[in-house]
Amino acid sequence: MPLQSRLFAGDAALEAAANSDPAHITTGARGPHVTKIQTALNILDNAGLNADGVYGSGTAAAVLRYKTKRSIINRSYQSSADNIVGKMTMASLDEEMVAHEAKPARLRIVPVSPGLNAVRAVPSLNFKITLGNADIAAAGAAAGAGGGTTKSLFGPVPRVTLPVFSIDSVTIDPGQTAQIDIKNGAGFQLTLTDFQFATGSPSAVMLVPGINGPVNHFTLNVDSIRIEVKGIRWGSPILFAQNSRLGPEFTEKLVVNVRDLRPDIFHPSDTHHHEPVREPMSGRKSVRRLRKIPTWALRSPKWPRTKSAPQL
Repeated sequence: MPLQSRLFAGDAALEAAANSDPAHITTGARGPHVTKIQTALNILDNAGLNADGVYGSGTAAAVLRYKTKRSIINRSYQSSADNIVGKMTMASLDEEMVAHEAKPARLRIVPVSPGLNAVRAVPSLNFKITLGNADIAAAGAAAGAGGGTTKSLFGPVPRVTLPVFSIDSVTIDPGQTAQIDIKNGAGFQLTLTDFQFATGSPSAVMLVPGINGPVNHFTLNVDSIRIEVKGIRWGSPILFAQNSRLGPEFTEKLVVNVRDLRPDIFHPSDTHHHEPVREPMSGRKSVRRLRKIPTWALRSPKWPRTKSAPQL
């Protein structure tokens, strides 16, 4: 049966490997067919290979990992996976590539001017949470979230380490605009949302070609478009791109930091704003005001020494 994926279809060397034992692809092979195998392993198994068309030790190790995970073993003469790309391996790679190619292209939010900040808006942290449900914990560990157990009052409890996701960000001043390219966006809804210190006025608005005036929400009917986000006041609104038909895993986000230019405001970073907390009066003002109060008003009253309580 001919290969079905767009990546593999029509390649004579790969078609032969998928149908003939003597045409198996092994260490030392070179050519564009090896490049396609490396590309598929990078896409399907995050192999991290340099797709140079050389079937070296790195590619052989990646093939072995791919086959071991999927138990691609010829039980008639093998007890474990090998690093050869043969009929069973090509069939598996081709099937997975067909499924991958059927997925819709991911939307991309690409800041043009200014570019992305070097530091993402929310630091990437890991924290441990304990889950009472062993099945959920096992699923998290299987997904690469980490595992093990932690002590509790009721004995060992499964533990999962989950990430706090960071978000790409850009920084502008009030009155400045950020130019942002949206790619593969047909059918997506763009929303610019303020989460911090909600007030009557937004901290930024979107300017969209073909739409009169600023907006904070609209639906894309084209694949590629360049929009602008204009800063109004300080804040950190988030640009969301969502498609309810595709589900939350296709949601993309970008934080647009609008700097606070007031000179007397403390900022830990461009990605973290706090409304200033002003005390009723500073320490020096308090002392100056106390000096104006007559000393007799600060003295405690002297009650006569009697056994009864003072009569007020």
